[in-house]
Amino acid sequence: MYLSAHEPDLAINMYKKAKMYDHMIRLVMKFRVDLLKDTHHHLAQQLEMENNLKQAEHHYVEGGAWSYAVDMYRARDLWEEALRVAKA
Repeated sequence: MYLSAHEPDLAINMYKKAKMYDHMIRLVMKFRVDLLKDTHHHLAQQLEMENNLKQAEHHYVEGGAWSYAVDMYRARDLWEEALRVAKA
């Protein structure tokens, strides 16, 4: 309904609140592509704080900040994960 009313930002926010990040990213890619990297980075930080490291890694990498994912794992002494991300 938000999209029908030409309100993509409200739809994006709705998906963010519902933690439906795949749908949120899809809409950002379509309507706010200039904010895509920032969106990935913000989501990654939020997920890292929630200790959802795999999802945080995904968003760091998709946002072009793979080194943040490496640092995230290093800070938690998860060296194998840090090395895996760095090699990729």
